[in-house]
Amino acid sequence: YDLVIRVLVFSMEYFLSYMAVPGKIESINVVIDLKDLTISQIPIGVLREVHRSMGMYYVGRIFRFYICNMPRILGTLVPQIGRA
Repeated sequence: YDLVIRVLVFSMEYFLSYMAVPGKIESINVVIDLKDLTISQIPIGVLREVHRSMGMYYVGRIFRFYICNMPRILGTLVPQIGRA
């Protein structure tokens, strides 16, 4: 989990330092691609930690999280996971 979080924190800090334009560009979308992963390979713990960390440290900077190419079976479980 640590490497993924470190890469995301670096990316967010880079964005805030060099790309954010106050009053115009202040937030980003996070896109996570799960292409070619089976349901047993999907790192649910990592995804949960990414969501928690970004929501805790960068409040108001993340506009939306998008997950692309998610297996259909996981799509039916997401609403239940979100409530837990």
